[in-house]
Parts: sequence; structure tokens; C-alpha cells
Amino acid sequence: MIDRRLFENFDFILFFTTIALCLLGIIFIKSAASALEIDYAKRQLLYFSIGLVGLIIAIMFNYSKLAKHTIPIYTVSVLLLIMVLLIGKGIGGARRWISLGIVSFQPSELFKITSILMIAYYLNKVGKRVSSSKILSYVFLIVVLPILLIIVQPDLGTALSLIFVIFTIVFVSEGSIRNMLIVAGISLASCPFLWKFLRAYQKKRLLVFINPEVDPLGAGYAIIQSKIAIGAGGLFGYGWKRGYQTHLNFIPEHHTDFIFSTVAEEWGFAGACVLLLLYAVLLWRMFSIASLIRDKLGLLIIIGVISLFSVHIFINIGMAIGIMPITGLTLPFLSYGGSSLVANMFLVGLVLNIGMRRFKV
Repeated sequence: MIDRRLFENFDFILFFTTIALCLLGIIFIKSAASALEIDYAKRQLLYFSIGLVGLIIAIMFNYSKLAKHTIPIYTVSVLLLIMVLLIGKGIGGARRWISLGIVSFQPSELFKITSILMIAYYLNKVGKRVSSSKILSYVFLIVVLPILLIIVQPDLGTALSLIFVIFTIVFVSEGSIRNMLIVAGISLASCPFLWKFLRAYQKKRLLVFINPEVDPLGAGYAIIQSKIAIGAGGLFGYGWKRGYQTHLNFIPEHHTDFIFSTVAEEWGFAGACVLLLLYAVLLWRMFSIASLIRDKLGLLIIIGVISLFSVHIFINIGMAIGIMPITGLTLPFLSYGGSSLVANMFLVGLVLNIGMRRFKV
């Protein structure tokens, strides 16, 4: 049972902001997918219910005790990523899901939780007993296999976002700018070699990011149509279920990857600003909790969650407005996707958990 006194530190603003984003997501999925045969909004409502249960479960257990079980959780996560390659369900040329009958499960979403817990637990455990360079080496060994498994699916966007999250946690833990610059230099120097291993469609996405007109009816089509929808929305938009680009299916994946385009077309610039404000409140409350944390483990977990949400928000919205290449990263709480929504709500539950116990670790 939870000590009732812990609820004195419960962040209701963070909780209700999360709920508001989830409900807005269902509303816009209902609009974006209204012309499709499957009722995606009803499914997202089911996932939201499961995610709410996950959030409550994440609050109930002392996070320091949960972190002690990260090794078996990590092992299960890696095994699931291996299973994806063996028996995974292929959609659109990617094998990222394990079918569970009427729904599918995406193990890479579970690994987002696992990677944050594992790296935070490891860095908290070793403390300053190991040099920064050795810590980087050990962290690399922990994450290299699962990240390679995610890249092979292929899901380059998720892999790159996880790399960003992991190095953010390491940087906050160690504060070594020199080591981070070395890693950044190595990463940039390896880009020409990585180019050879990218698939044809991934190379096209990078090329059309520079100039969408290179392939306006192919790889550049989604970016062009998304920008048209956002521009057409004007100040206040066309209204719910009235977006032409969305409902005439000019925008591909408008209920998942390009949900922001639907928001901007139907609610306009004002609605997009409201959405951005909600995300700002979400991150602000997490930063506020982090500033009060007394133990390293809790701080690193929150930093991992903040960096994960931040990179997803920035890349997804940047992708929709044409300042970032198409990666397939979802917009947290808004894009359709059960695994993503449940994982994100569980992570919010972890942050609330840490905030509630910040004086009783």
C-alpha cells in the first residue's frame, strides 16, 4: 500500500497535463482517421485505459526497489527484440511488432523504459569509482546489442533517439564535456561510413529533407503535403474534421507520424501553440521535480524521461514542418500507437513516483 503522506508531494499539474494530451490525441485521431475503415480512436481509448493502469502501477512501487530489478527487465527486453527478428510482424517493410492476436506489441517501446532504468541504475551504482572513459565503454557495451537489433528492424529513428537519451543521462551523471565532445566527434566522423549501410528509402528521406522537390511524388511527398496542410490552417484552422489535406488523404500516416499536421490544419496556429504550451508544461513540471531530487538514481531517471520526450517532440514536429528528416518517431501522447502510449504513460508514472518519494528515498 502507498503511504498517504506521499500524496502531499503528488504533482497534479503533471498528471492532468498528461491526461489532457492523451485525450487530445484521441480527439485528433478520431478526426484524422474518420475516413478509414478501422476505428483507431476507439483503439487508442483502450490503450489509454491500459496506459492509465500502467501509470498507477508505476506510482505504487518505490522506484529504487524497481531499479534493482533492471537486469532481468533488461534481459527480457533484449530477448523480445531478438524475437521480433524471428517471429515479428512486418508492416510497410519494417519488422518491429510481435502480434498478440487483435493487437500488436512493439518491444522497442519497452526498451525505451529499460534503457533509462538500466543506465540510471548502473551510473548510480558505480558512482565515482570508475573513470569517465571506462563508464562510457561500459555503457556502450550495455546498449550496443539492443540498439543494433532496433536498427536492423529497421527503426533508425528510435535507435538515434535512444543514443541521444543515453548520452544525456551519462553527461548529467559525469559532467565530462571532453568525453561528450569525443563521442560527438566520433559520431560525426562515422557518418560517411554509416551512409553505406542505410537502406535506399532512408537515403531518400535524407536527400528530400534537403530538397523535397527532388522527389515530389515519392519520398518528398509527405513533407510537401504536410507543409501545405500546416500553412492552410492559418490562424484558427478549418475546424475539427474539416481539414482538406487530412480528410482527402493527401498526408500519409496523418493519424500517426503526421498527427501534428492534422492539429495545425484543423486548429491553426493558435491550436498548435496550445499544444506546444501543454508540452512545455509537461517538461517544466518534470524539470521542477528533478530540481528537488536528493538522490542520483531518481535524478537520472527523470533526466532520461525528459530527454526522451524532448527529442520525440522536437523531431516529430520538426519533421512535420520540414526542418527535420522523416524518421517515424511518434508525437508523445498524440500519435496513434498502443505500445508508445502505454510506455510514455508508464514513464510519467515513474516521474510522479520519484517526485512523491523525493524526501523518502
